[in-house]
Amino acid sequence: MQRLLLTSKGFANVAIEEAFLSLLPASPRDLKVALIPTASREMKGRHPSMLAVGERLRQMGFQAIDSIDVEAEDVTLLHGYDVLYFGGGNPFYLLHQL
Repeated sequence: MQRLLLTSKGFANVAIEEAFLSLLPASPRDLKVALIPTASREMKGRHPSMLAVGERLRQMGFQAIDSIDVEAEDVTLLHGYDVLYFGGGNPFYLLHQL
């Protein structure tokens, strides 16, 4: 089953983190995460918020975390991931790239 969590604040509080973790089909250590920074056109994976998300995911127990810029990389790579985290930025630009 596919699950979706939409938030405008990322992991801003414990309630959001708990909601996110409750949607996972397995333990975080067994899942692969793709961080998609494409909507943040300027800094992409180097953006401080994306770096912070990666660190927070590690603290939650995720071990396999990759940054994938769908503007520069093949979007079919996303099929190999269990969790997709889309970073903030311009959603229309992101949709265009996808």
